[in-house]
Amino acid sequence: MGMSGIYGPADRAESIATIHAALEAGVNLLDTGDFYGMGHNELLISEALKGTKRDQAILSVKFGAQRD
Repeated sequence: MGMSGIYGPADRAESIATIHAALEAGVNLLDTGDFYGMGHNELLISEALKGTKRDQAILSVKFGAQRD
């Protein structure tokens, strides 16, 4: 799912709501990387996890490859 504008404009509130819906549905692995929006997705995940039980989410972040 694109939250960094690679597939067109992304709505911040909708992106955070999507993360919340995934967590509520039992998804516990959030996979991202700096390649997807140069850190934008990580900021969205950080905001989405505020006030939640962070220990219930596993965050996988890839790094090293960036877009020109």
